[in-house]
Amino acid sequence: ILMAFTNEQMERYSRHIILQEVGVKGQKKLMNGKVLIIGAGGLGAPAAMYLAAAGVGTIGIVDADEVDAKIDIFSVPPKFNRHYNT
Repeated sequence: ILMAFTNEQMERYSRHIILQEVGVKGQKKLMNGKVLIIGAGGLGAPAAMYLAAAGVGTIGIVDADEVDAKIDIFSVPPKFNRHYNT
């Protein structure tokens, strides 16, 4: 299937497309690719982020942990906050 890139996709993936090792053909393969990540912890979470940034079309994440609604998942832990005084 021949699919054209939208303007947004061209802007987002232009750095990948200009690489000889990736190019248009490789980016289309990434966009049609599917990945399943087992575990959304220290390795799975950043892997998902980088795969999404690369343009992988479908990313599934499986993790056995339960989400606690009391925890603010968007807060930055103190050790990662550069303004945190130790």
